Amino acid sequence: MSKYKVTVVTVCYNAVDCIEKTILSVINQTYSNIEYIIIDGKSSDGTLEVINKYQGKIDVIISEKDKGIYDAMNKGLRLAKGDFINFMNAGDTFADDMVLEKLFSQDLGNNDVIYGNAIFLKPFGKFQLKPEPLSALEEHMPFCHQSCFISKKMGTMYPFNIKYKILADYNQFKSIYLHGGHFQYFDIDISWYESSCGVSATNWKEMAIERKLINKKSYLLDYYRVTINGFVKSIISKVSPRYYNNLMRKIYSEKPYHKLVD
Repeated sequence: MSKYKVTVVTVCYNAVDCIEKTILSVINQTYSNIEYIIIDGKSSDGTLEVINKYQGKIDVIISEKDKGIYDAMNKGLRLAKGDFINFMNAGDTFADDMVLEKLFSQDLGNNDVIYGNAIFLKPFGKFQLKPEPLSALEEHMPFCHQSCFISKKMGTMYPFNIKYKILADYNQFKSIYLHGGHFQYFDIDISWYESSCGVSATNWKEMAIERKLINKKSYLLDYYRVTINGFVKSIISKVSPRYYNNLMRKIYSEKPYHKLVD
């Protein structure tokens, strides 16, 4: 059986401090049939210089202004020639060098989306996150986007809607799910990512508004709950950082689908 072609797209902007580890994570994969695309938003901090160090191992490099992260990701979708596409953006990495080998050296049938586990890196610990049941897509994202691969066909049919600044990926996967797309879970760790920063981790009000638009249901109570919890946690972290870290480590260890690994 011929190998599937896998396209990995990295979107970045002024990411000089973290882009190299992402690039190395991709180009060091043992799987051979990889296309690598980097879409840079016209960085001015030295990011492009780091990227160009590896230009011989990167198939496409684009550096130009865009309309936001999902506009840049759509550029990657349009350029991709792979059977499956993954978005591993600046600062995130594959869990190990054999992730693609494990996934794509087998028959994937007619699956439109394949996905697996993620490792969340928090200041107070490292946690494995397994996906929630797929039916959770009716309300929210049940898996980590970095741990997903979408078929070129579905990516073309359902590109990112750039009117959503935070949840365009959720909107995409929900659209595929509602239109009968085939999803397949593999119980392996696919990505590592820093989950305490980033757009979706720090903009709860905007997330609540976009979830309302996508699901036609209000999530403002969720926003207020998270805001109050965040305020309380902020106070505790300042008064007693050690107690805060121990508390958060315990809370995350007891969450469904979470497992403390370090």
